[in-house]
Amino acid sequence: MLVMNPAPDATEIQAFQAIISGGVTGAAFQAIQAQLKAFFDPAWFFHAVIPAKVSQATWKDITRTKNLIGLGWSHWSPESDNAGTFRGTLSFPLILMVSFDKPEQRYLGAQIGSGAYLPGMMGLQEYAIAALHGFTIEDIGTCRVTQVSSTELADWNQDGKATVVLEITIPDVALDLPTVTATLNDFLRLQEQLISDQTDLGTTTITVREE
Repeated sequence: MLVMNPAPDATEIQAFQAIISGGVTGAAFQAIQAQLKAFFDPAWFFHAVIPAKVSQATWKDITRTKNLIGLGWSHWSPESDNAGTFRGTLSFPLILMVSFDKPEQRYLGAQIGSGAYLPGMMGLQEYAIAALHGFTIEDIGTCRVTQVSSTELADWNQDGKATVVLEITIPDVALDLPTVTATLNDFLRLQEQLISDQTDLGTTTITVREE
């Protein structure tokens, strides 16, 4: 049984908030997201968070835009020789989508508007690799681009759209188990508060009017 400690100090509160906000995985995700926005201007590219499992209907909704930079998270694969410390490789799928009328343009890009040139899949993948391969996230690790494919989502793409999918990995990422363990009491307090709040709200009954 865990004994409830006195109210946590500022450092403990900060650690707890970092963990419930995603911990090391969330920090890596946000760092990659920020790096992508620095390379792919949100004024032109729509940046989206890709769900872990995407249905064809969801994909159609996400890709209503013309140019997409989509980032997700897939897994944290533990090392085979894990002992006292959980350590493994984080993996984030990155989807780049462009929209052009002709297949050649989807590969190579084309001039648009008043003379600006928008890259196709081949150019975008190289900028994404330049942005992320070797990108070091402080206290977490260094990103690697370990796979690039233009066929994974090809069957789902609407006419005129094309995608390239990259796998971004960060090897040898460790879980700060002592910090997580130290915040368990705070996690229990949070659950107690959530349960209490839910009880205070009571049960809401929704009446559906029959036509």
